[in-house]
Amino acid sequence: MSFLQKGIDKPRNFQEHMKMHHPDGKQSNTEDHTCGIYNREYLDYLQSPPSLWPNYGISAFVSLHQDVWSCYSGGSGAPAWTLEAVGFDLRAIEEVSAAWLLGMRGRGHVEAEHGIWPCGDQMLNAATMATCFWVGATYAPKLLVKDRHSKETMNEPHRGYIQVPSLHAFDYNTNLHLLHLGAGHPTLVSTWIRSSPMPTKKTSTTLLNTSKRKAWRPDGPTSGCCLWELHHAWGWDNVKDQPVVLQENYFSKNSVTGKKVDWYTDFYYPLLNQWAER
Repeated sequence: MSFLQKGIDKPRNFQEHMKMHHPDGKQSNTEDHTCGIYNREYLDYLQSPPSLWPNYGISAFVSLHQDVWSCYSGGSGAPAWTLEAVGFDLRAIEEVSAAWLLGMRGRGHVEAEHGIWPCGDQMLNAATMATCFWVGATYAPKLLVKDRHSKETMNEPHRGYIQVPSLHAFDYNTNLHLLHLGAGHPTLVSTWIRSSPMPTKKTSTTLLNTSKRKAWRPDGPTSGCCLWELHHAWGWDNVKDQPVVLQENYFSKNSVTGKKVDWYTDFYYPLLNQWAER
């Protein structure tokens, strides 16, 4: 406990600060790779610093925090097993551009990239997880995780793919790019920069995932297939050797009722009401 007291008494640099919060210098999680198996040692550790704060006139409350789904998708919050449960290969996430992890690591990025980690909300990894969280039974009925019910509020919730009107209709890099990148197809993507008088301009193109690696585990619940390709939202044209959108409005309507969906009224508010009634 002495190092904690020293940390309160004397300001430290960033590296020492991280070691104080994470003694092993790594990201710590309460429930990492197995559902229901908790890191009790880490939980006990988290309780230790607040026990000292009253001695310094400090009061605190615990606020659960989640951004961009999980640290394994470039944010914080959900444990790794949730991503593995839908079939993601955690070792391939960054190589196939399924997530932007530099912000989570806190190193390796230039000054201009600071603070842009929320962009990860619409990347394959986080967008898939958010969609499955809110309405997995409707949009991903071929992949249901049994006996895992969640009725908890979420910090800065994101709708994922819900209400996305098109997977490909835009000048900028689209969701379709990310889908077939994750499916193991080398993909030519554009680089855009800030400019004037137009807000952005295209400066170059880059071929990504030349190794043809997949974001999906071959031994996972989708057998290595993209979850959304499995549900025929998109597919690969072997003759033309290119991706095709099979259901343009897949994420903008309820596949059961055929009606247009609204994330706030159909999914977000009902969850808040369930939580409030607990």
